[in-house]
Amino acid sequence: MNSRCIDGWRVLETVQVFSNAGVLVLTGLDSEVSRVRGLQLGADDYVIKPFSAAELVARVEAILRRRSLPRPDRGSLYEDDLLRVDLVHQRVWVHGTEIGLTPLEFRLLAALLRKPGETITAAELAREGWHEPRAVLGGRMKVAVKSLRSRLGEAGNMIESVRGFGYRYAADAPA
Repeated sequence: MNSRCIDGWRVLETVQVFSNAGVLVLTGLDSEVSRVRGLQLGADDYVIKPFSAAELVARVEAILRRRSLPRPDRGSLYEDDLLRVDLVHQRVWVHGTEIGLTPLEFRLLAALLRKPGETITAAELAREGWHEPRAVLGGRMKVAVKSLRSRLGEAGNMIESVRGFGYRYAADAPA
């Protein structure tokens, strides 16, 4: 095996941490263990070969329907002494400097900012970030929150872990 190859399970885990892409696994692995593992790692659907083009199109359309989310209201803005977030245009500034976040990081931050100062359960954040509560398995939540904190710099210190429960953005009331 080429040392540059990585296994499909690892690709699936990585895609779910850094992207909001819908994932449809197309495979010859037909055991129940493989199907369950694929779905637990974040696949939206798991299709075993052979399959028809019509079935593939229908499954892709179903994933797209499930993943289409309502846009935030116009004027949705969070602002405090450190952070400014435009929820409509998905832009983030820390001390007036714009920073880039991955789609996953933005969704996690937006979920925390909808209830500043309140603790959000890990399952709630998983639903917001990955659109499923199982995403907290395997340390994926910790990795994603650590990445978000790092990108936010000083404002990242405002994301507190609440042991055994979840996370909160600990800023005072928004400006």
